[in-house]
Amino acid sequence: WGSVKVKGNILTQIHRDVIDAIFATASYTETTARGNIALFFSGYEVQEFLGRKSKTNNTWLKKKLDEIKTTNVEFTDKIGNTHDFNLTDSGGYSVKKDSFVIVFTEGYMNFFQKQVTVNYKNEMKKLMNVDDALIKAMIRFFFTHANGMSIELINLLEILGYPTHIPASLKKARRAVREHQKELEEFSITINLKKWVFIYKKLSSVTHNIPTNKKLSKTKG
Repeated sequence: WGSVKVKGNILTQIHRDVIDAIFATASYTETTARGNIALFFSGYEVQEFLGRKSKTNNTWLKKKLDEIKTTNVEFTDKIGNTHDFNLTDSGGYSVKKDSFVIVFTEGYMNFFQKQVTVNYKNEMKKLMNVDDALIKAMIRFFFTHANGMSIELINLLEILGYPTHIPASLKKARRAVREHQKELEEFSITINLKKWVFIYKKLSSVTHNIPTNKKLSKTKG
């Protein structure tokens, strides 16, 4: 839908997993007068959702949250509209609610409202069990499509920013697809290994929200 520049930290599938886990396990949310969204969550529950061996490594979790906070995104769509924002601008711990809190910025929320958003909450837990970052990225790519589609492996890798010009990397990607073929099929993604073509049949559990001009309802917080 456009081009993206990321400044600061390189965000990975791990960071996406953390954000998904926060949305999936948040115990309380607030919309501030500025339009920011604050989510309160348990560090233990987030790490449990992620399937981590240690459920109490809040140092690791805080590091990932800090990496997200210090990353800036500049998005330009095909007609020239631009959005420049950090995803989050603050966070911490609420003694009153006995929870961590992360605050998504006004800029990000304004961007979020104007883009097609994908709801794959019902597939999140299963997605967390996928142990390969590339395969996760592929699955999330297919989730963004409201209809079924087919695409060649090389084109998919290029869209994901994968180094297809390096023979060893391309070989590694093909091996990952072969090893996770059954897992891909669980998400309605099949692969023709002779032609290296993916076929995705949209999951009914994945929904797409079309943006409107309406703003989020604002409450004091």
